[in-house]
Amino acid sequence: MAMTTGIINGTDMIIFVHNGGSAGTIADYTAVGHLQECSVSPSRATRDITTKSSAGYSEAAGALFSWTASGSSLYAMDAAYGYTALYTLMTASTKITIMFGDPTDGANLVHKGDGLITSMPLTAPMEDNASFTVEVQGSGQLQYGAASGLFA
Repeated sequence: MAMTTGIINGTDMIIFVHNGGSAGTIADYTAVGHLQECSVSPSRATRDITTKSSAGYSEAAGALFSWTASGSSLYAMDAAYGYTALYTLMTASTKITIMFGDPTDGANLVHKGDGLITSMPLTAPMEDNASFTVEVQGSGQLQYGAASGLFA
């Protein structure tokens, strides 16, 4: 398999949730149902190391690394890993493993990490589709590498 080349179509980037399988393949992950938009946001906090000898300039050093992931989906009560399944995981404070990207080709680069669902607003506008957003706060390392090496 060869990694996808060129500009990536955002439609191919999806949030997958580990479904408890142990095959060590993409079959162990289920896409969040009816996903329309998703993102992963790694960030590095800084700590101030400015001193009197900094000549009036602020100086910083790296501190904690953190990450979040989010996705917006259409609301369907029967969707696999839709609102109902994710809400159950959130209320039970169950840590989930997610994979973000296009892992259908094992050579593609993806993000993978454990996290907790922290928020799930459900929106129901008049005469329009009901939808929800899921927010995941990372807990621990956010890995980035070839999907085939991160399935386990």
